[in-house]
Amino acid sequence: MSRNKLCLWMALAIAFPSAHSAAQAGIGATSGPPKPAQAAPAPAPQAAPAVVPPEHPATPATLRRYFEVCHFAYRNRQGLEPQFAAQQKTLPAWYPADLWKDTVEAVRNIDVIEVAIPVYQKYYSEEATQNAIRLFVTPQGQAMVNKVYDKTLEQVSEGDTVTEARKKVLAEERATEDAEIRQMLKSMTPEQERETAAFVQSAEWKHMNAISDQVFKDFIATYFAKQKEVMRAVALEHQAELRKALQDYKATHPGYEP
Repeated sequence: MSRNKLCLWMALAIAFPSAHSAAQAGIGATSGPPKPAQAAPAPAPQAAPAVVPPEHPATPATLRRYFEVCHFAYRNRQGLEPQFAAQQKTLPAWYPADLWKDTVEAVRNIDVIEVAIPVYQKYYSEEATQNAIRLFVTPQGQAMVNKVYDKTLEQVSEGDTVTEARKKVLAEERATEDAEIRQMLKSMTPEQERETAAFVQSAEWKHMNAISDQVFKDFIATYFAKQKEVMRAVALEHQAELRKALQDYKATHPGYEP
């Protein structure tokens, strides 16, 4: 398998773009309606593999099972906590604490699976997702899932962005990937082992490996857009409270301007 890496982690996307501040998310910047997030400088364009939608996209039911096996919702919820901590530090001093709690709760209540399904359907076929489930559901697959997530969170806690952390962790995993895959296959039934081993060597699986970063970026962008939508909605519902909080703060801090 060494010539055609499986890249089991291709879908392990921790969903916290922690480099974004509260103001970039559209909250706390003004006393009026929140302004749209200011776009960060665009990186230099890089060639990306063409997105060819699969002929038979993964069904919502199969993707739900896949995300369940990968502990996707739970791990992404974990990833929100450092994001909230970082964003709270960027809030203006006058921002009501209760309103921030409401905002955090609203973001926590986003159904990340519903957000992820249409993104992954653009890239994942039913067959590929079923094979990924067979691999991840094994004891060795579960160990790899948890190891990748835990190491990524550790790197983020040390100051890396989620993208930087993911790259470092996946680079480390490549050293032992083939041996781990063999152990996963051994734990399957003979028929499942034959089918999955053959698929690991297929052109479709190789293509999925090539676009793994693209899938990751697409999901992160979609999920953060949903976060901004929810945060802005909470702020818009509490405009009177925000204006009063700002006015009260100005009254005790002459010359202050947001």
